Amino acid sequence: RRRRCCPAGSGGSGGATLPRDEPMWIEIPEDADVPVFLNNMPNDAMVVSTDGNKSKGFYGQADRALELLLPSLGIEVGDVEEVVEFQDDPNWEHFPAIGAQLKRIASAEECICVAVCRTLGVWAVGVGMKAKARYGAAKVALVGAMVVAAAEVGDDIADFAQELPAMAEFIEDCQQSREAWLARAAE
Repeated sequence: RRRRCCPAGSGGSGGATLPRDEPMWIEIPEDADVPVFLNNMPNDAMVVSTDGNKSKGFYGQADRALELLLPSLGIEVGDVEEVVEFQDDPNWEHFPAIGAQLKRIASAEECICVAVCRTLGVWAVGVGMKAKARYGAAKVALVGAMVVAAAEVGDDIADFAQELPAMAEFIEDCQQSREAWLARAAE
């Protein structure tokens, strides 16, 4: 029997999809039921959605970006697997509150993968119907969220412009997206 890869009842299609390959932000309500996996994490997270068909350059640069970013934040590169955790949730069984927030942006219900860096207190969400694509989206979103969080507290962070130009452009989009999201939230 084949495992379904979409929330129950959604069929994985129909309705508007999330914007693809762009950083977005969500906030989980204080009273939402969230699993232990997100304990002690902030309520807000970056989201990146992908259809997995287009090869955006920044997806291929996520691993190298982590290698450059983590040491600048005081984390040894060899510890990446220890400080970055992923939980795939193709059917929204573990993270229905995230799914509810995504549905506020677009009606289509798509599979999610949550990435967490407990050391930095940052988490992010990758969205996509293909497992490899959503893991990649979660990793890219986590890199973006880490850079934004570090910048908000004034930490010096790795400069990606020279070695990873596509990631540097994505990071700019992440920062602009965050500023716009915070401005809307303040209204």
